[in-house]
Amino acid sequence: MLVALFIVLFGGAFGSAPQGLGALMARHLQGPLKASVADDARRAAALRVLGRARDDIEVLNKEVAKDTAVVERLIRPYDSTSQDFDRLIDSALDQRQQQMERIWSHRAQLLSQVTREEWDQAIAAARLSRAAQSAPR
Repeated sequence: MLVALFIVLFGGAFGSAPQGLGALMARHLQGPLKASVADDARRAAALRVLGRARDDIEVLNKEVAKDTAVVERLIRPYDSTSQDFDRLIDSALDQRQQQMERIWSHRAQLLSQVTREEWDQAIAAARLSRAAQSAPR
C-alpha cells in the first residue's frame, strides 16, 4: 500500500515521463487550439486559460520533483522514521490536492470557451503532434 502511494504521489501519476504531467497540454495543445477555435475572442480567452494551466502544471511538476528528492533522502538513512514519511505524505497530499483543483478549474474555464467539436479537433491534433515528435527517427 505504501509503495503504491509513493508511486502515485511521486512518479506514475505526475512525473514518470521526462515531460511530467501535462506534456500533451504544455507542448502540443496551443497550436491546435489556435487553429480549431473559430471565434477570435473565445480563442484568445482559451489561450490565456491554457497559459495559466500550463504554468500551474509546471509548478506541480517542480514540486513533485522536489518531493521525490525528499523521499530519496528519507529512504537512505537507517534511522528515518515513519513520522518523517507521514509528514511528507500529509504535506504533499494537501499541496497536490490544491494544485490539481486549480488545474481542474483551468480546464473547466478552457472548456467553457470552446465547443465540443473544437476541443475534439484540438485534442486529436495535439495527440498527432505528440506522437510524431516521440516517434523514433
